[in-house]
Parts: sequence; structure tokens; C-alpha cells
Amino acid sequence: MVESLSDELRQLELVCSKIGVSSITMAGKEISWKRTNDSQLRVDLPKPLAKGRKVTLESTAKSANFEFTQDQKLVAEMAVFGQIREASSFSSHVFYYPVDKRNDAAVKMTISVPEGYVAVTGGEKKAVVTKDGRSLYSYESKVRTRRALPFGFAVGKYESLSAKTDGGLQVEIYYLAGKEKEARQHLDVARKAGTMLEEWMGPLPWRRVAFCHVRPFRKETGVSLPGLVLFSDGFFKDFGKGKLSGSNLEDSRLLIADELSHQWNFYAVSLPNELAEGVSTFTNILYVENRTNAEEFRKGIEYCAKSYIGLAELVKDFALADPALYKSDVYRVVAFRKVPAVFALLRNRLGTEKFKTAWRATFEALRGKNADYKSFVSAFSKASGQELTTFFDEWFFQAGHPRLAVRWSTIKKDNSATLRIEVEQVQPGGLYTIGLDLRADCGEAGPVTLESLPITKRRQVFFRKLPGAAARLSVEAEGRCPLIKLASIVGPTHKRRLP
Repeated sequence: MVESLSDELRQLELVCSKIGVSSITMAGKEISWKRTNDSQLRVDLPKPLAKGRKVTLESTAKSANFEFTQDQKLVAEMAVFGQIREASSFSSHVFYYPVDKRNDAAVKMTISVPEGYVAVTGGEKKAVVTKDGRSLYSYESKVRTRRALPFGFAVGKYESLSAKTDGGLQVEIYYLAGKEKEARQHLDVARKAGTMLEEWMGPLPWRRVAFCHVRPFRKETGVSLPGLVLFSDGFFKDFGKGKLSGSNLEDSRLLIADELSHQWNFYAVSLPNELAEGVSTFTNILYVENRTNAEEFRKGIEYCAKSYIGLAELVKDFALADPALYKSDVYRVVAFRKVPAVFALLRNRLGTEKFKTAWRATFEALRGKNADYKSFVSAFSKASGQELTTFFDEWFFQAGHPRLAVRWSTIKKDNSATLRIEVEQVQPGGLYTIGLDLRADCGEAGPVTLESLPITKRRQVFFRKLPGAAARLSVEAEGRCPLIKLASIVGPTHKRRLP
């Protein structure tokens, strides 16, 4: 069904995969259409369609050997977007991001398969009818939220397991023969991760998410679609009894948590893709913390920051919100690695409980909306009770990260030992509003912890009274944030320059 969003609609551009379309009809009559490229059709309506009017089009298409592939750099491991094979058939993409800016239709999907096969998609299962050697699976989704990817499906000789999270979300695992052990492990992780995500982000507007084991004929696949997650052999494997670690974010268990998180941060709330990727990495590390401890969370954030800085200091860096990021060499480290470290810094500033409350309230406020950066920042500021525009401007709208040069000495001022600290932001580009935590070793007077220094300008000088001359000064970025780097520390007792 097509609804006109403007007056005098005369043409439609339909996105499709590389499949042989033989006809397009309206009210039983074939209408004029033309393939304009491998993935688009232009359809001419018999007469202009007024705004708000709806018409139903029917298309007939077939392919003797359906393979929809596309090599691209955004997700290196994914190359097969759809295939029809005896062992495993599925469809996940039309484009690797559709051009349809609205893309929020309700969906009814019916899939006919040979008897013995199971067809799975998102939405609510309405009926399964088997007759004359074929099974007809019907699904429906009435929830209208903007979708960056279409409703996909998977077909195979599946067996299934299901469970519910503490909040009532039904998670289902559809697996191929010989994979029951792995399926039970996946189900356990999905249930636990889903419970944690409900706690942090509220309930999903839909109450079912299916995980399907697929076998693309080349490369691997791990992708989240509305109500559906597809996993290939490289990810659908035995976890063993290994412990989760923040130092290993490639753990297959975290892919389950990651793709499940996208149900909240990419479909229930339609975040910009690069931000959504970072949110999922952040919730992955929250899941590690949930299943282990705070030290593993710290390790995960440190790993992310090091990955980002390691590449961003070698090649040209780009801001998260810069459209040019997608064509750059730093796309993956900025989206997948810098973003979670930024959220960890904000968590430290607000405190865990306040941050968690604001995080959940933000996703609940934006549910069902096309959330751009402005609306995300506005919702987070309102939920936290603090104006966070400056914070996100610095971290999401400018490239780079802070690098600080610190010089210190003990002087006499007003007949008292006084610490003089000079701090300069030496990174190229914009400035940051950050804090530095100090601890001075004052010899016989003992160690002294000083109040955090508020760094807001290119160069600042601070004075702090001490009980005696400082023999040593320890300087740490606020909350030990690994994105804030000390380029050098120079004082009377030590000189240290860092790369």
C-alpha cells in the first residue's frame, strides 16, 4: 500500500534487490514501470495521487538463483544481504541504509515455504497453515517506528527455544540441526542481556525478538533488524565456560547483547547510525559489568579509548556527527570506540545512579521518534537536570580529544607553601571542559588530595595552598578517563613527556 505525502504524486521510486520483476499492477491492471538501476524501479501512476490518498500495488518477481551481495567497508564481515539456498535462506538488507527517510509503515508479511521449513521474521506471529506440502507463515507488526533497515526474514529447517526476560520480553532462538547446545547458550545470554537492557532503557514497544542461525555462502553475518537478529556460524558457536572480560569486546556473547541493544537504540528510538553503534558498544560493556564487576567495565572503556586514540592520532580524525565520517579511515573507531568512552566520562560526572536514571528517561522520552543529535542532547539534558549541550558539542561535534601539558612548582605566597600549576590544552582544534584531579606528596606533612582543577581555556594557572613543599605531584584526568591524555608533566622533581 502506498500513501501520498504530497499533492499530485505521479511517480514512485521503489527500492528492491537484484531480482527479476515481471509486472506491477494496480486494481488488477498492469501499470508502467522501469528499472532505473540494479536496486531501483520507477513506477508511473495512471493518474496523479492527491495527498493522503492510498493505493495498493502488487508486484510479481522471481529469481532462479537469488544472491544479493554487496562488498562495502562499513561492516567488513557482511557481504551477503540475501540468498535462497536449501540449507539457509534469508534477507536482511535492500541497501546498507535505505533512502526512505520516513520508512515507518506497519507490516504484514506472509512467507510460503516447503513443508518442514520454518519461516521467521519480526512482528507477531499470526498464523501457520500447512496444506498441499507447503506451510504459510503470517506475521504482523502494528508498531510504526522509523526503521533504518527493512523487515528481514530467515527460512530453514529450524528448531526453536524461547524464554522471557524479567520484563516480559520474549526472546526466541531458531537454530539448525546439531546446534542445540549453542542455542541454549545464546538464549541464556539474550534473556540476561534483555533484562539488563529493560532495566537501563525501559520496555520495548514490541514484545518479541527472534534470533536466527543463518549460513551465508560467503563471509559472516551478524545484524539486527526490526524484531529479528541474524547470526551466522562465525558467531553462533559454543561459548565454553570462559569468563566475560572488558579486555575482549570481540566475545561472541557480546554480539548477542550488541544486536539486541539495537532493538532499543536503532528501532524503538531511531538514533543516527554512528551514535547507535556507539550506544550498543557502551551497553555491551554495561553487560560485562553486570555479569562481572566494575573493574571489567573500566577495562572495556580503556580498551575502547586506546583503540580510538591509536588510530585517530595516525590519520585524519573526524567528529562523530560529521557526515564525512562514513568515508573516512576512522569511522569504526569513532563510532564503535570513542562514543562508549564519552558516555563513561558523562557517567562519572553525573554519578552512576543519576546517569542511569537519565539514560533510561532519555530512551523512554524518544521512543518511537526519529531522534537526531539535537533531540538526543535535549532529552538527556532534561532527564539529568543539567544542560549538557556544551559537553556533547565538545565530544560529538568536534574531532579529536584533549591533550594536556602540565607544569608545576612549589612557591611561597602569603608566607605559605603554595602549589603553582599551569595547564595547557595542546591538542589541535577546539577546547574541552574537563577536570584534573591532583594529589601532592608534601613530605613530612604527608599526602594531600586537592580539589579538581576545572580546565576550560587553552592555558590556565592555578594556585593551591599546601601544608609543606610538594616533593611529588600526581595528576589524573577526571575519573581516570582514558580519552583525556597527559602530553607532559614537568616539575622540580620530575620531567615526563608522553607520546
